[in-house]
Amino acid sequence: MPDCLVADIGGTNIRIAWVANMAGKPECQREYRCADFSNLDAAIKQYLQDTRLGRPDHMALAVACAVTGDAIQFTNSLWQFSQDALKKQFGLKSLRVLNDFEALALSLPHIPKDGLCQVGAGVAVNRSAMAVIGPGTGLGVAAIVPGAAKSWLPVSSEGGHMTFSPATEFELAVLSAAWKERQHISAEAFLSGTGLPILYRAIGRVRGETFDAEISAHEIGAFAMAGDDALCLLTINTFCEMLGTIAGNVALVYCARGGVFIGGGIVPKILPLFIESGFRTRFESKGRLSDYLAGIPTTVIIGAAPALSGLGAIVGQTFGE
Repeated sequence: MPDCLVADIGGTNIRIAWVANMAGKPECQREYRCADFSNLDAAIKQYLQDTRLGRPDHMALAVACAVTGDAIQFTNSLWQFSQDALKKQFGLKSLRVLNDFEALALSLPHIPKDGLCQVGAGVAVNRSAMAVIGPGTGLGVAAIVPGAAKSWLPVSSEGGHMTFSPATEFELAVLSAAWKERQHISAEAFLSGTGLPILYRAIGRVRGETFDAEISAHEIGAFAMAGDDALCLLTINTFCEMLGTIAGNVALVYCARGGVFIGGGIVPKILPLFIESGFRTRFESKGRLSDYLAGIPTTVIIGAAPALSGLGAIVGQTFGE
């Protein structure tokens, strides 16, 4: 099988690896900050220079945006590229581009147990749909459903951009406060690295408290974990509860009795607070369907770069010769 370069490209970081066999195991992994490069081409060239692997015959790329045609424009990054131009530039025999959470969903059956942390009760039903939702730079949502011969079929979505719906009077007030900043409040507008400061400011307005208008998502999480700032801690607790409601919605949409997985870079960094939060209670709080949700496990992905495993899993099937 010819060599294949695989890359998981988010709004903040790009993770690149090499697949050199039909088993599809990514090797020679490297991680770079997107801001350090003007475009995708430059990041790939840096990886090839660092690893001295030569030019790949194929590429499989997971991108943090919708894939609707030749032109790829990232949702939370200035990067963009043409699939046809990229293929010609690197002399590729073939190129596959898919949504980053579609790739992450494909990785779910392959993540080792030590890369997972279950939160709450629930037992997965074998060969049932599995969903993943992930607050990172943005908010990704996808799923896999059983296919033929024990295979899995990915179901991509842009579910992170669903309109946010409050579940409590407090959240309704927070939503009203956030409307002062933007007309449309999606789930991503609160549940992401770009959204956490918006949530923080909205909560500050609702409570009539002085707040730091320039605070970053990283600072909010760090101050909450340290217990140094009551408003940051309330913001993180509210974030976790809101995520529970949205994750429960995703479970219902996909009938994800195989489990709902929490990906992205934010939750692992606040894991102790997340475990103690109202996330699981809100996940199960679905009225007449609460018992249905109570049986579905919710699990945080704590392992590194799982989407690369998802890309590796499809390499042999897509490019095998």
